[in-house]
Parts: sequence; structure tokens; C-alpha cells
Amino acid sequence: MTVVAALAIAMLVPNALRLERALPSVAAAIWLASLFLRALFVTLAAVSLLDLLPGTSPFNAIAAICWNTTIPFFSSHLGVSGARLVQAAMVLPLVMLAAWALTRAGQITRSHRSVRRTLSSNSLGAGPAGSVIVGGTDVIVAAAGLMRPEIVLSTGALTILDDEELDAGIAHERGHIARSHRWWLALAEVCGSVTRLVPGTKHAMKQFRFHLERDADQWAVARTRNPLALASAICKTGSASLGGAALALNGTAAEDRVDQLLAPAAEMRMNAFAQKLATTFAMVLVVGATAIASAVPSAAASGVKHLEAHSSVTHCPL
Repeated sequence: MTVVAALAIAMLVPNALRLERALPSVAAAIWLASLFLRALFVTLAAVSLLDLLPGTSPFNAIAAICWNTTIPFFSSHLGVSGARLVQAAMVLPLVMLAAWALTRAGQITRSHRSVRRTLSSNSLGAGPAGSVIVGGTDVIVAAAGLMRPEIVLSTGALTILDDEELDAGIAHERGHIARSHRWWLALAEVCGSVTRLVPGTKHAMKQFRFHLERDADQWAVARTRNPLALASAICKTGSASLGGAALALNGTAAEDRVDQLLAPAAEMRMNAFAQKLATTFAMVLVVGATAIASAVPSAAASGVKHLEAHSSVTHCPL
């Protein structure tokens, strides 16, 4: 019940808090914790099958089947017993979740490696502020790479953006790097792959990406003191791909970000009480998710023992 309540809070409360006016880092933490709690809920639901189903009548009926008398070929050639069949069926959901998570993690790793290879082969040289210049008419200002991220500028960006816009765009991407957004986004993507069937996962991912972009915007404006230049750069940039990875300064919900950059600061700021409430909620979610995550290994071990205790191999006649 505690886990179900945590999932309900993670799904319903973030929308009610109107986090578009909260500190971007707080809002992103809430949505990331929400995705993580969803992944934990799905994992614990799969683990609970190991405790709930063993010992039930359907489970015992299947486990007691002597396949060597029912389907001789099955037993003599494959060595399958009823007990082994139900054991495999019980752990299949966990295996599927692990496969989804590992597949998504592998895709992220391959994508970033592809970006590095493409940069190495297509680089036209060093650009401003330590960036790497690539060819193309698209206006691209992006941070690329996982282990050693670099700022990527297209020749189109150098042509279309003025100096202030270029500085603001580079500062935005520096913000992504300095705030380690790539790692948090990778974690969110893995959690999203596990919870793909849970309602609201796509919305949570969209909101998390949006607040990461807001965080990078805030980081850039704090250093350039020029929100208008960043807003203009966002409007001028397009989206493109490099080695299979999407690159774009305008990122997620570009129009909403531009509106926030151009609005008076007082209009986009939560009042002090609401900000403290959002921060406290973020801390509670993070601590709660960590506590639940720490219980997953012991719950899985207990479930496996319970499964083995109720699925001993039936002694069937030869």
C-alpha cells in the first residue's frame, strides 16, 4: 500500500504544483523522482508475483504436471517439468523489465559513441569558446557526447546568429554540461523504458526535459545577463541529428521557454511559501524513492526463496 500511495503522489501532485514557475532544478528533481518511482512500482509489482502466486491452486496444479507422461518428447529431449515451467513464468516479467532497461541504456551509449565518431570525422575545426564546428546550413548549437561532452556549432549557426545570440546559445549548452543534465536524462530514459506501459510516462518525460531546458536557460542568463539574446537564438535554431542523436538548442517546448525568458521575472517566480513547498516535496520524493529502491533487492531475494519453496520438482514416474 505504501508503494501504491507513493506512485499516486508521484503521478498526481507534480501537475497540481504548477511547476513551470518553480525553480527549474526543483521541478526537474520532482519529475525525475516521479519517473523513478514509476519504475520502482513496476519492478516491485513484478517481484510481488513471486510472493503472491506460489502456493495458489493454479500454481500448484501446473507445478505438479508430469510432462514426461503428458508430452514424452518434452521431457525426454528438453527436460522440462511443471515446476521449472512455473518458475520461468514467474521471473519472466522481471527479465522483460531488465531487458527493456538494458536495451535503452545500450541505445543511449551507442548513440553517444556514434556522435563522437561523427564529430571526429566531420569536424571542420575549433570554434568559439572551445566549441567544435561542423558543416551544414541548419542552425545548430548543441552539447554532444556523454563522457566528454563538447559544444557543437554548425556553420549555419555561425552565419545566422549574431555574437550575442551565439554567446547565449553556447552558455545554454555549457549549462547542460555543467549541470550534468546528460546523466539525469539518461536515467530518466531508462526509467521511462521500464514504465512505458504506465499511464502518464510520456507526459512525465516531456515535463522533465522541459525543466532541464529551463535549468540550462537560467544558467545561461545568470552569466550572460541577456535573456533576449537567448530567446532570439532559440527562435532561430532548428533541429537536426548527428550520428543518430538529436541536436537542437530549441529543445523541448521552445515557445514556452521563450515566453518565460521574455516575461518579467516577478511573473515567473513562485511565492516563497509555494517554493518551499515544492522544494520539500522534491526532497520527500527523492528520499522516499531511495528508501523504496533500497528495499527492492531484499524483496526480490525473499520472492525467489518463496518461489523455490513452493515449486519443488515433482517426482514423476519414468
